[in-house]
Amino acid sequence: MSECEKQFDFGVDNIDLSDLTNLSDVIKYYSTSHGVSTAEEGLQNSDLPPNLHIQLEPVRFTETTKHMFDNKTAFPGRDTIVTSLKYKHIYEGYKNPKKYTEKDGFKYY
Repeated sequence: MSECEKQFDFGVDNIDLSDLTNLSDVIKYYSTSHGVSTAEEGLQNSDLPPNLHIQLEPVRFTETTKHMFDNKTAFPGRDTIVTSLKYKHIYEGYKNPKKYTEKDGFKYY
């Protein structure tokens, strides 16, 4: 985190970075208020009906959370693997147990 981010509680978005060409642009950028960073966070902080909730963090089907879903996955027979380098250490994947059937002495997966 840079010194500006620590002092002003927000950084410069990549889309706005090309517009900051001189010091007055930077002062103007940090003088304006930058509240919500995503649309989902904006919805979560708004006045929602009592039957509507915004959940920012996903609940994945894993070995530890499968009881919440009655052990029924949305992807039966397939693994759910986290491939993103950013989220690989945050969310755990799920390896589906292999089920097979035997017919005529052969095993089919």
